Amino acid sequence: MPLLNSAFILPVSPPKTPILEDLTASMLIHHSLNPAFREKYRVGQELGSGGFGFVVVAQERETGIERAVKFIIRKKVPSSAWVIDTP
Repeated sequence: MPLLNSAFILPVSPPKTPILEDLTASMLIHHSLNPAFREKYRVGQELGSGGFGFVVVAQERETGIERAVKFIIRKKVPSSAWVIDTP
């Protein structure tokens, strides 16, 4: 049986992540988002969380491109870890 040439096999696209327009991801219920961010992206399901924040799917409204967005919860970051950013 001949092997198929892998150049002709297309990868299967993953299904689109469901978008939660009402921001029901558990972490987002207690936090407000920047209005410019909310205007540009629809936020979807939570992908994971850790000690300092969480990651969600965000779909760009204009293009439909999905991105993983990490949110850092400021009050969880120790003051010794902050760095002053000067221009």
